[in-house]
Amino acid sequence: MITDDFVRKIDIARVRLSECETAEKVDKIFLELGITDYPSKNALLRCCMGMEKKQDNTANDEAVYSAYLTILLTGKWRDNDQIKELAIPGSNILDKADKKQAIENIEPSENEEVCRELSVPKKDYNHLNKFYNENILPRMKKKYMSQLISVVEDMINEKCREQQKAIAHNDVSEIRKTERYTINLIELMSERKLKDHSMRTIFFTNSAAIFYNADIDIKTIHISIAHELGHLLSFHKIIPHEDTEKYANLFAYIAINGEKNLYASGHSSGFYKNEMEIIEHIKAISSKKGD
Repeated sequence: MITDDFVRKIDIARVRLSECETAEKVDKIFLELGITDYPSKNALLRCCMGMEKKQDNTANDEAVYSAYLTILLTGKWRDNDQIKELAIPGSNILDKADKKQAIENIEPSENEEVCRELSVPKKDYNHLNKFYNENILPRMKKKYMSQLISVVEDMINEKCREQQKAIAHNDVSEIRKTERYTINLIELMSERKLKDHSMRTIFFTNSAAIFYNADIDIKTIHISIAHELGHLLSFHKIIPHEDTEKYANLFAYIAINGEKNLYASGHSSGFYKNEMEIIEHIKAISSKKGD
């Protein structure tokens, strides 16, 4: 007999599977459900993607699972509008409000420890995590090379201040009135895209604007921005500038390679080894504030 609890559990699992982006996350859900055999896994994946049951009992279950998993992770099944309710008795026992509440109350076990250690409910974790992913992360992705840009801004500001200091004869009050030099990334509108997909930089007195096409690949955007930053450093005589193109290319290589090595090494003091190390630091700071 299929109970309401069983239907609820499977229905929520179906939704969670539909949101998975990696095979590891899928395996984790099956592990939490205690599902280890391929026929059961295949049945739940079919249910998740709204597929009709296969009648071929001679097929290799593991091979079929691999095929279903590939389809799930590519997300192509969504394009065919194949999402359906569970085709088992009692699957309509949850209305939309109940389903939403049930999903909000379920969080992968890897986050349960976070909620427990920080003494926060899962609902708050889900809310803030969703807010971060939907509102902050997309904006961060458009802040291309933000750290490098910030450092170059600082260097140009230091150079400008040195020049102004010499002109003002150490009049500090005059120096402080000077606006901070800024480098702005500006995404071109579709009707004004650069035909050759390259970057364009316009120099102003206290700023520079780098125009870019958002529809080119991210790696090209990163390289091109680094190249333009090389031009800026050359223009302000911070790096050699006899042959600006060659120096800009060289700077782009060194900057991109340096960033890659920085994040790949993981040895910087600014990196955390795992989630629990982050939590330990947060709790340590909180305890000091409470003293």
